[in-house]
Amino acid sequence: MEREALEKEAKKIKLSNGDIIIDIIGGNIGLLLSCEHKESMKFEDHVFWEIIWYGPLEKRTNFAFYRFIEEKHLQTSIILGILRWQSIEGVQNEYMERIQDL
Repeated sequence: MEREALEKEAKKIKLSNGDIIIDIIGGNIGLLLSCEHKESMKFEDHVFWEIIWYGPLEKRTNFAFYRFIEEKHLQTSIILGILRWQSIEGVQNEYMERIQDL
């Protein structure tokens, strides 16, 4: 997928407090608690999500060891199928439907 197409698709994913993400490799479940905006004069602004992870420690992958993850990284991982996502807002799209396959 080209960068422009990936960025366009990522904008469709609106993460919210209370959303659930699942790391499909380790099976760990993450709960999005809150987001924090970081402004930068040199680079574009970034949004970081605080995540609480649930699941067995021995199956934790790189995702499940981080408490804060940048929003664009989460969105890209959802698009690529590395993470599955269920919105608390109840909005339906293809990324939410994948969660039922687990």
